[in-house]
Amino acid sequence: MLLKSIYIENYKGFKHLVVPELGQVNLIWGTNNVGKSSLLEAISIYASEGSVEQIENVLNLRDEQFPKVMSPSTEENDDRLVDVLLHLVHNYSRDILEKGAFVIGESQDKDIIRFRLVKRYRGVKDNGQEIVTAAYNDAIDDTINDVYSAIEITNKEGKNYIRTNGRLSLPKNSSDDCKCIFVSSATKMFTGIGGLWSSISMTEMEGKIIEALRIIEPRIEKFNILLDESMRMTPFVFLEGDFDKRRLSTLGDGINRILRIVLALVNCKDGVLLVDEIEYGLHYSVQTKLWKIINQLAQQLNVQVFATTHSIDCIHSFARCAKDYGCMAFRLDNYDGEIEVQTYADADNLLYAVSENIELR
Repeated sequence: MLLKSIYIENYKGFKHLVVPELGQVNLIWGTNNVGKSSLLEAISIYASEGSVEQIENVLNLRDEQFPKVMSPSTEENDDRLVDVLLHLVHNYSRDILEKGAFVIGESQDKDIIRFRLVKRYRGVKDNGQEIVTAAYNDAIDDTINDVYSAIEITNKEGKNYIRTNGRLSLPKNSSDDCKCIFVSSATKMFTGIGGLWSSISMTEMEGKIIEALRIIEPRIEKFNILLDESMRMTPFVFLEGDFDKRRLSTLGDGINRILRIVLALVNCKDGVLLVDEIEYGLHYSVQTKLWKIINQLAQQLNVQVFATTHSIDCIHSFARCAKDYGCMAFRLDNYDGEIEVQTYADADNLLYAVSENIELR
């Protein structure tokens, strides 16, 4: 799945944002608090077709925990849910949340994820009792007892609901099969590393992992993820001339960062990889080599990559690869509260802008 464009309305800092064209590998930069990470989050929600799990992941990345046990549905529980959900809504607006919180899609007319807070209850309709959904601020008959608030998520498969007490009313949809992995800027190894490794173990992708790790340590001969003495899945390597394995972590944060990115990438076949602050922990001298590996694997596995950066060196290294691959770069700017995007779709223009330091920060 390759996204051709992205349209966002009322998500976090974006009142309205349109990126009309996307590449296979995309780099996003801008000043602090301009919405780079939020753009990745919005793309991840859309790429996963509005899956509940991905919305939870987005909240958890910012330590904004989704309330799991909230029974029964009460006004106090509703307020707790609203407090959490407001972190996803433009200007923390409760009015927006109740009327239709945010929209994410590839265009304004089709393939859109819609998200809002609603009320649900058992009502009589068409000569039978069924669950009825009403706008959150609609008045409901006081004689109806089983009224609960819920998140309504609309995608191309229909409407899904999450109750405020944490119980789900969700049909299986195609998002269950969507490959969308978000690599944060945290140094800690992401969860599920054992499963990601086992899915590519004993395949040609093992060699791609070792090739990437050799960017920093050329002496690596073997790599594996094994249980350590604490029964945790831990990356180990054999170096040329060594008689025993050693933890990858002993080789520094940079090599662990490369592992996180490339292991996620090779598990994203026909999907989307999102990397926040891709240069984190990486010296500028290795970044061009990493971009080449990312571009080669993205083409080979049909993966669309989105990454953010604060680093001028990262933009330089990306620009050096842009002429040979389908790369696109974007700068986000804040103009009096409105976020706008400047696109560098042509490699020559990007290289010229980099060489002249034109509006890169």
